[in-house]
Amino acid sequence: MSLLILLAIVAIAVLWFWVKSLIVMKDNTLFLALGIFFSPIPQIIYFFTKRDEMDDSGISTMKKFFMAMGVYIILGIAFAGISASQAPAVAY
Repeated sequence: MSLLILLAIVAIAVLWFWVKSLIVMKDNTLFLALGIFFSPIPQIIYFFTKRDEMDDSGISTMKKFFMAMGVYIILGIAFAGISASQAPAVAY
């Protein structure tokens, strides 16, 4: 139960930093449109191609988005593993 609550909190953080990363990418319409539909791949590409042109707050926002995504993936895998191990066995 606590893992589910933690997963929900991290999901909200991912959503928050996703919106902030789109705001950082507002100067490039192509990356912005791709970031809306195919996140996080366009954010990663944008970060590595435009890192020299970004200010410190933009770099910090993108790094926080990547960290939140990583934590979300790890917690999602852990939650799926725990849920699968507690599922009742089905006889065929």
